[in-house]
This record gives sequence, C-alpha cells and structure tokens, in this order.
Amino acid sequence: MAFRSFRFLARFAKPHNPLTSTLRSPLSSLHAPPPSSDHHHPSLDERRVLDQLSDLFPIPTSKSPNPVPRPREPHPEPKPVDAFLSPEDKLRGVFLQRLKGKAAIEKALSNVGVDVDVNVLGRVLNHGNLSGESMVTFFNWAVKQPRVPKDINSYHVIVKALGRRKFFVFMMDVLCDMRVNGIDGDLLMLSIVIDSFVRAGHVSRAIQVFGNLDDVGVRRDAEALNVLLECLCRRSHVGAAVCVFNSMKGKVCFNVGTYNVVAGGWSRLGRVSEVERIMREMEADGIRPDCRTFGFLIEGLEEQVEWMRLLRFCVI
Repeated sequence: MAFRSFRFLARFAKPHNPLTSTLRSPLSSLHAPPPSSDHHHPSLDERRVLDQLSDLFPIPTSKSPNPVPRPREPHPEPKPVDAFLSPEDKLRGVFLQRLKGKAAIEKALSNVGVDVDVNVLGRVLNHGNLSGESMVTFFNWAVKQPRVPKDINSYHVIVKALGRRKFFVFMMDVLCDMRVNGIDGDLLMLSIVIDSFVRAGHVSRAIQVFGNLDDVGVRRDAEALNVLLECLCRRSHVGAAVCVFNSMKGKVCFNVGTYNVVAGGWSRLGRVSEVERIMREMEADGIRPDCRTFGFLIEGLEEQVEWMRLLRFCVI
C-alpha cells in the first residue's frame, strides 16, 4: 500500500513535458526527424525563414544607391492679411484705427494702395457706419487722387451720402466748401439737398434752402421752384407745396411743369377737384394743359374710384 502511494507521488513529482512524452511514444519514431549532431540547426531554420520573408515582403529603405530627385513644388507667395477685403472695406478700416490728425489719416489711406475712382468713392461713403467727420475727411483725401475729379459729380456723391444719414451740418459745410472752390451747383444738387431735408421731416428747412439758393449756386427760376415742389409732393407734403406755389406767384414765371407738379401731387391723393382747379388756373394764366396734365386728371379719377370702392366695402 505504501509502495503504491509512493509511485503515485513520484508520477506527479516529475515535470510533464509533452515533447518528451511524444518522443518516448512508440509512434514518435515514424514522424520525428533524424537526430542531428549540429546544435545550431534551429537558428539556421529561423534565418532561412527570415530570408524568405524578406524576399516576399521587401522593406523600403530611405537610402538608395541612386536617389531620384523630387521636383520642388513652388511655395505660394504670402498674401497680406487683408487680401480678402474689398477696396472700400480696406479704406473704411483706416478709420477704425482711431488715428489722430488729418495728416496721419491721409497717410494711412495712401498706404492702403487702392486706386480710388468715383465708384469706389460712392461705395465707401454709402455703406458702413462712418461718422460725418470721417466721411468729409475721406472725401477731401479722395478728390486729391488722380482718378477722382473735383467737380460737381463728386460733390453729388458726398452730399447725398451725408443727407441720407442726416449729417446736415456736414452737408452744408461741404456745400460751402464747394462754393469756395468755385464750383456751381445744379438742379440735381438742389434736389439732393431739399429731398434730404424733406425726407427727414424738416419741411421748413427745405423751403429755406430754396430761399437761399446762393448757398447752392443755383438761379431762382421756374426750374428750381419745380424741384422744390416735386420733392414736397413726392413725400406727400402737397399742402406745403401749394403754399409755396401760391406765395411764388408773380415772383417766378411759372411754366407748364410748375402746374403739373402740383396737379400730380393732388392726383396721387385722389383730389380730382383740386386737379381741375389747377387746370383752370393754367388756362387763366395763358398756359395750355399738356398730355401730362390730362394724365394726372385720369389718375386722380382712378384714385377717386378706388377710394369710393373702399368706402362702399367698409360701409357694407
């Protein structure tokens, strides 16, 4: 009994080697390779396998005996930071730097490198949020450039831009500067100035401009009066236009256009009776109505019919 226990312990005390058990098995002699006296045989087999793998999967090396030079790609030229900005944005950006002094601002504007013409002048002044002083400073610099003429057309741009933003003090200063430089205004300039005041609701100020036409450089005649009446009627200030019309009788020789402007204002409101009254005044003053006068009469009748239809609808 003790002998069997010893044999059992001895069996588990020996390390179990599957290779040894395989070699000792009776069938292992059929498949086992013949013993070799060379102890380095396993290393040779590994080297052969590595050589075959290297033939199948060659590893590229960075150093080659005959390197092929790669063509050099041209480097893109560096672009300035503000290359994506439009010319007018670049010019307006100068005023964001809060430079002090007119000379410093004009130097910065010149360093922008933009060819300024009348179109660029208009885009700079009509867009953005420049102050009135900045707009005048830019205009004074722009008219010194070779492609911006210092004429009435350039002053149209600055006066209209200032009037649209209600910078009336700067607008009148520019008109004074225009007159100092010997540039006379025209009817378009008068229309821009008057319409700026009327659009802002300053009707009395607009009528004062007509009373001081020397500030604009325009003669007081029927054409200048027609501009004032047209601006008032276009903004639905027909009553003020009629007052000016009546006050200027005998002071300015009216033409057919003068009567037509007032008739057109009444026709837009559907006041056919007032249009007929204007036509009677024309005949009394020896002026015959033209096709525009009758057109305003027809337009007034159409407006009156529309109002009548609207009133009937509201009553029903």
